[in-house]
Amino acid sequence: MQNKESFRDRIIPLYFVAFFVVIAIFDGIFVYLATSTHSGVVTENAYQKGLNYNQYIDAYNQQEIEGWEGYIEFTGSSLIFELNDKQGQPIETAEVVAHISRATKSGLDFEVLLEHESKGRYESRAINFPLKGQWDIRILAQKNQKKHQKSKRIIVY
Repeated sequence: MQNKESFRDRIIPLYFVAFFVVIAIFDGIFVYLATSTHSGVVTENAYQKGLNYNQYIDAYNQQEIEGWEGYIEFTGSSLIFELNDKQGQPIETAEVVAHISRATKSGLDFEVLLEHESKGRYESRAINFPLKGQWDIRILAQKNQKKHQKSKRIIVY
């Protein structure tokens, strides 16, 4: 009987070693997954954009002073943007570009030029998204050195 107990006493340190080996294996798996998946970079050139932050604030304040209002609508495969001035009158002949990006995967971003249809209504038909899911649309409208930006998040089915 004593021989069995002494054997059991001798393998107790092996249990501790096995425990730490299992922990090391899981830590190695987690390190591998962390370094081989998403890089964590959300904003390219974040330092430079931070230095230019005051310019972004000035552009936002200028947009508020102009008082333009934009409305984004996405139906099926058509992107519609309506642009009105401070008095609610449609703004025509503006240059309108939609920057479309995927929040969860880089490399799929693209731009679409919206054509003026009528009375401040700009449209692009038959937009082909590379993947289904969540997309961010940022529209930049420009006329006579005046700019207006509007953003919207959509789901493509």
